[in-house]
Amino acid sequence: MEELKLEWVDLCREVSIGDTKIENWWKIILENYNSEKRYYHNLVHLQYFINQLKEIKNINISKRENIIFKFSIFFHDLIYDVSRKDNEEQSALMFKNKFIEETKPNMNVEDIERVVFFIQCTANHLSHQQVDDLLLFYFLDLDLSILGVSGQVDSSENNNFTSSKYFNYVKQIRKEYSNFNNEQFKQGRSNFLLKMLPTQSSTTQLFYTDEMKKKFEQQAIENMRKELEFYNTIDNWYEYLQ
Repeated sequence: MEELKLEWVDLCREVSIGDTKIENWWKIILENYNSEKRYYHNLVHLQYFINQLKEIKNINISKRENIIFKFSIFFHDLIYDVSRKDNEEQSALMFKNKFIEETKPNMNVEDIERVVFFIQCTANHLSHQQVDDLLLFYFLDLDLSILGVSGQVDSSENNNFTSSKYFNYVKQIRKEYSNFNNEQFKQGRSNFLLKMLPTQSSTTQLFYTDEMKKKFEQQAIENMRKELEFYNTIDNWYEYLQ
């Protein structure tokens, strides 16, 4: 993860944080995201997020906005415990009450609060249609972009659901919820998918930006429908997720 560390160091130096504090907080990031209980919400997820940010084409992100976006990435899953309901709030507090207080970065209050807000918004990606913030919409869209991943884990595999990159992501999520029994996981995951999937009678908007909608939405809907079908049509579905 040397590339990710360089992103972190460059980001912190942009706001005049000293090298000792940069290193101390990198250790905190490593400790949290490298937790043995994390299989998806880990450093790979952060690197994927940053890579997707670099591929954005339809918005010119200023230096100031880039700082907001990247701090939001690094801190949005800093606290992650599947048994808790306040991970996003606790992650936001770690940024504001711990990181900001200890490092005293050269950031104005408005930008700090914007990072806090971005992190908090990940608690419910679909409930921010009334917010007028294109940068936030890109942030939320990229956080969900894994739902629209395509292709197979192994290019030699046939094009079937259980060998897809999306299914590999589902397997990682199942491992993170290993303290839930199969029925609990199936019910919880199915409820999540039904909430995310758009219907004719709902106004659910999976991706906010036209760019990400075009890039990910069709594949995301197909992936989630296949996952729902997987739980409902295969009796021993749980064996495939081991």
